[in-house]
Amino acid sequence: LLALSEAQLRKNGLEQLLVRAWKWSNQTLRMWARFVSLLALSSPLALLLPMGKYMGSHEKWEAEVVWPYVQWAIGCAGPTSIKLCQWVSTRDDLLPPLWCTRLAALQDEAPTHSWASTQKQLALAFGMGWDQKISVEDRMPVGSGCVAQVYKGYIKGRAEPVAIKVLHPHINESVGADLDVLRSIAAFFESFPKLKPLGPVAIVDDFRLRMVEQLDLRNEASHLRRFIKNFENDSDVEFPYPIDEYVHEKVLVESFLTDARPILEYTGCDEETKRRLADIGLKAVMKMLLLDNLVHGDLHPGNVMVTKKKYAAAPEAKAQAASSWLHWLGLGGGG
Repeated sequence: LLALSEAQLRKNGLEQLLVRAWKWSNQTLRMWARFVSLLALSSPLALLLPMGKYMGSHEKWEAEVVWPYVQWAIGCAGPTSIKLCQWVSTRDDLLPPLWCTRLAALQDEAPTHSWASTQKQLALAFGMGWDQKISVEDRMPVGSGCVAQVYKGYIKGRAEPVAIKVLHPHINESVGADLDVLRSIAAFFESFPKLKPLGPVAIVDDFRLRMVEQLDLRNEASHLRRFIKNFENDSDVEFPYPIDEYVHEKVLVESFLTDARPILEYTGCDEETKRRLADIGLKAVMKMLLLDNLVHGDLHPGNVMVTKKKYAAAPEAKAQAASSWLHWLGLGGGG
């Protein structure tokens, strides 16, 4: 019996070693394949950028050729690249304002997946008879982000519209490969003594945690419920609420906020409205940060919507006619 146990242990140990070796080699090959594909997407810029000097109008060349290619390449590069560009588009202290403006298009106009892929995700989440439970108003999504896209639809037997958020297909594999590449690059930079105190590996690991959280829409539903509870006494901030019967890892059905417009559309409005919106937004963020210890994980402008608040037709309310609600959308997780 003892000899048999030892032989079994050796066999199991060898099997575990082979499994680990297979996983390591598979991960390494996937990472290098992803690195080569990202390099192939970015390499044409080495030719396009210098060519602008010989094309007459350098600005026109950039606007009509270079930037369309950049936006296309970022979209092809996948969710991690889009997420990074969404973040950097809000940092005009890091990039020229014109670059931020052009990259901001990725905040709510990320590449979409096909209707066939959406049907597969819905069937996986709610069964083959999903169309007997919910209906989609239009096969074209009303919005798309780096990890999911949103359709307007209805739950059978209910009059109110709902937002149907569907995760992009194969996103886990794509994000995993991207994060492996980023961590390898971060480890290379951390090998330099002057850069080690900056902790690039720790930064990438934290970014990995935030990204992976967003790949399970059940986390978003949980965070939405907490945000709704935290802001239940604030009439200026509203969150969409998840429909509990239709919460899945890959699909999330939530209330649809009607008559809401992206906050970026208010950049040209009057100063009073700007101050009002800034005041609502700042108070909401400070409450999240200092009182609730739960912060919206994806606060770029594409995830903030505004709708006019309806007041009673009383004389004393006329001065408040320009006030607005802020709607916070696209929860990516609290931090």
